[in-house]
Amino acid sequence: SPGSGDRETKTFDNAEQPGFGKSLTSGKEKLQNAVERFQQAGIKNYSNWPTIPQVYLNGEFVGGCDILLQMHQNGDLVEELKKLGIRSALLDAEKDQDKK
Repeated sequence: SPGSGDRETKTFDNAEQPGFGKSLTSGKEKLQNAVERFQQAGIKNYSNWPTIPQVYLNGEFVGGCDILLQMHQNGDLVEELKKLGIRSALLDAEKDQDKK
């Protein structure tokens, strides 16, 4: 099917587990992997953003790692977090040092 070539299939070595336990573990791992792939595809479609992880602030999509890094570097991240009532412990510590 189109697009199926880009999916990664993972296998697990359960040789150390006997019979029924081995089957349960293998089935559980396969199900977890399938759910994870489904969730990743869903979040990518929801935000129309191709990469994971994705960051949302107050329910609004901000971007991925590259966007967050850029926001951190130019100071925008701290400002956005302040709007949500989230303080930076690092900045608070720096201010305390400056007072001394």
